[in-house]
Amino acid sequence: MSNLVLVSIVVLVCLNISTTSCESVSVSPPISEPHLNESKINILFLSIVNDLPPGSTELTMICNFDRGSTPHHLEQGKPYSLVTNFDLKICDLRMFPQHISFHLYDRDNEGGLVHQKVFWSVRKDGLYHSWDNVNWDKRENWVNL
Repeated sequence: MSNLVLVSIVVLVCLNISTTSCESVSVSPPISEPHLNESKINILFLSIVNDLPPGSTELTMICNFDRGSTPHHLEQGKPYSLVTNFDLKICDLRMFPQHISFHLYDRDNEGGLVHQKVFWSVRKDGLYHSWDNVNWDKRENWVNL
């Protein structure tokens, strides 16, 4: 089993138990990589990247899964990624004086366990979505605050 899968399993177990009980978690039996979609493991990889042109206004993201709604400053060209569970995740992108409110993850719109990777690209004309980080479709337009 690869280290990435093992780390993902430990992260998932921690997310499903609680953030305070992740010190000593054992994982058995091992699960092979090709069968993740068939397993009962709920691992979700989310990535959002600032693809705005250089010199654009600062881009921040605030999400409902962050305690205290801590803003994340998305640097141009650097993805913000997380491994998480399949709970609804709602975010707001802000590039003053515009914003985009969207579901970073919504199982009903993503096909559940069929798509365990979701990619987003923030661009000058709006927000784009992909399941493979290659083929993109536009989901949202910028709206003035």
